[in-house]
Amino acid sequence: MEIRKYILLICCLGSMLVVFPPMCSNVLRVPTLKMVLTENNGNIANLDSERKVKYQKTYKVASVQINYGDKLDIPDVGRLGIKGNIFLDYTTKMLVTKAGKFVFKISSDDGFRLKIDGHIIAEHPENRPFQLTSGTVYLDEGEHNLELTYYQGYGPMGLEAMYSREGGRTTLLGKNILGVKFKLPK
Repeated sequence: MEIRKYILLICCLGSMLVVFPPMCSNVLRVPTLKMVLTENNGNIANLDSERKVKYQKTYKVASVQINYGDKLDIPDVGRLGIKGNIFLDYTTKMLVTKAGKFVFKISSDDGFRLKIDGHIIAEHPENRPFQLTSGTVYLDEGEHNLELTYYQGYGPMGLEAMYSREGGRTTLLGKNILGVKFKLPK
């Protein structure tokens, strides 16, 4: 009799995920990145513009994504309504258990810089429409510090960071794959 209760509960939960996907889509996403949102007091011309902090808040997110549009909309956070002049600083620890070449693909409008262990892997520090930039790096086994900085000056904004082992399947940055585990920095 007890087993039937558990089977019924599992069936009901499974049905809820199918029937209500918008409500449940982010529930199972485990935060693996720290994201610091900085709204700038003044225009941002490029990634290295002076930061004049108007507002700042830290979030924990599961991936590096901004839905493309004219206002800040982050899947793990929600629609924040900010129209521009922002910096987003993402940090995470990337534990590699099998060394190899990794490909990072960042699509952005405006600019970004991806660093691993302090070394620039890919960047586009200037204004641009939504475009893809890739970078490849060999990573030894062990823990690596990953930082991605993004800026949005004005106009439409969007960001998506993906990665893969060379020749492997591409997935969202922050999502674990075989031989790679992300964790929130302390």
